[in-house]
Amino acid sequence: MKDNHWIKRVADQVERNVDKKKGPEAEIICASGISPSGVIHLGNLREIITVHLVQEELLRRGRKAVHLHFWDDYDRFRKVPANVPASFEQYIGMPLSQIPDPFGEHGSYAEHFMEEFKGSLEKMGINPTYIRQSEVYRNGTYNELIKESLVKRFQIFDVLSQYQTEEQQKNREAQRPKYYPFKVYCESCGKDNTEMTGYDADTSLISYTCKTCGHAGAYRLDEKVQGKLVWKVDWPMRWKHYQVDFEPGGLDHSTPGSSYTVGKQIVKEVFGVENPFYAGYAFVGITGGSQKISSSAGTDATPENALSILEPAMLRWLYIRADIKSTFNINFDDQVFRIYDEWDRLKLRVAEGKANDLEAFIFDACTRLHSGVVASSSFAIPFRLLAATYEITQGNYDEIYRILHHHIEGLPSKEELLPQIQLRLQCAAGWVQKFIPDEERIVVRQQFDSEAFASFDPLIREGIGLLVTEYEASWTLDGLTSLMYSIPKRQKNFPPDSKPTDEIKQLQHAFFIALYRLILGKETGPRLPTLFLSVGKERLKQLLTPGVAV
Repeated sequence: MKDNHWIKRVADQVERNVDKKKGPEAEIICASGISPSGVIHLGNLREIITVHLVQEELLRRGRKAVHLHFWDDYDRFRKVPANVPASFEQYIGMPLSQIPDPFGEHGSYAEHFMEEFKGSLEKMGINPTYIRQSEVYRNGTYNELIKESLVKRFQIFDVLSQYQTEEQQKNREAQRPKYYPFKVYCESCGKDNTEMTGYDADTSLISYTCKTCGHAGAYRLDEKVQGKLVWKVDWPMRWKHYQVDFEPGGLDHSTPGSSYTVGKQIVKEVFGVENPFYAGYAFVGITGGSQKISSSAGTDATPENALSILEPAMLRWLYIRADIKSTFNINFDDQVFRIYDEWDRLKLRVAEGKANDLEAFIFDACTRLHSGVVASSSFAIPFRLLAATYEITQGNYDEIYRILHHHIEGLPSKEELLPQIQLRLQCAAGWVQKFIPDEERIVVRQQFDSEAFASFDPLIREGIGLLVTEYEASWTLDGLTSLMYSIPKRQKNFPPDSKPTDEIKQLQHAFFIALYRLILGKETGPRLPTLFLSVGKERLKQLLTPGVAV
């Protein structure tokens, strides 16, 4: 099945490049990077999961492969996100690693967002080697390459200027002598609103002035690194230092003049090595929740929130099944039921040996690591049923099991079932607690609604009386379903098994709405037989019968 899935296509190309450059026994370096400038969202996840999946494929092929994930926590703080106090505007221009955690939970602003994201990755079986840029910059790891960049600053400027606008080109000759590809963080105020005024290659002395506080300073790179390379030089510098063989990026990074386009030219012309293989990935959107995925917008479209309603293997599946260049949405609305149904069908086809090669590969990549497995439920309870049951019973497992027993044949014992559905049950709880719109929540009425009952057509009231009289003898999912549909037919003198006419369909519809109104106080809800079983015989009688105390 060579080349028929994007993971394999990318892994094939990475292998070919590495074999040519380093040889077949070389360790393959796969890299990803994210700036913890705010909430790390599901769009960011596509960066790291893409690298993880390719590394896993290479490991399965018997190759030596590592995944390095770079935290760009030495980047400047650019903008105060919506979920961060406005007072943090005072830190704009400082490195993310040097700003306090606005929520008081971690050692820095950067760590707050990094730790939440790392926890989600671990649940999904993603455990790269993490590298904090704030640490490797300041401990001198990059010093020689920073020095090389400063010595070759005019060469770098000439590359960058090739991609400048016509307006920018007008000032090229004036800009070139003053250009340095390094941004100093002021030793006095900590901000990067600085201008380098000189660099002595013999002593590694950097001199600068600060436009924010007016400080004029100088320090030797061999003694400390109070700043970082600009991004379009920083990225290729990392490729050189770590000998990166593969690193993806958003499709916008590979447009003319973008980071990758410029970076691959700089890494070759300035640092003297070939660029890594690059794969561009498309945007990830959401439906439901807050619609915009943006770190600065304070989005709730995070892996943590997604994992509160989706099993880890399923969240992997959403990224695996979509081609890397295809945009897709992750659902925080009632489409989550469809996602579970599709996943359960795939899982069943694989279990029965009916899946084709592509489906089998996708399922394997979702659920299995080269050295372990990814969490998923082993017993597939329909998620719509489980969520509705959880909501109606308020999470009471004994009641949940009682209702499931009516719906599903061959259900294991209550004690055996719980470990097999615990994960999915937690997701159902997450869905109920976080994402059901208020107007769609299931709240069973506390007492009989005499006003609503009086407003019903006499035929509807008669049908409700028949239901109350007969439902105990039909107290199964199938029995209640048959009874509900047969009552309007019988009232119109049609056999229970007859095909309904338009008149009967209208009567059935009105009958069902009346039942919802008496039980829930609204005109829709979960399937009525499920609702009846959830409410229980006695409570149902109280809600449907005039004069019965609740």
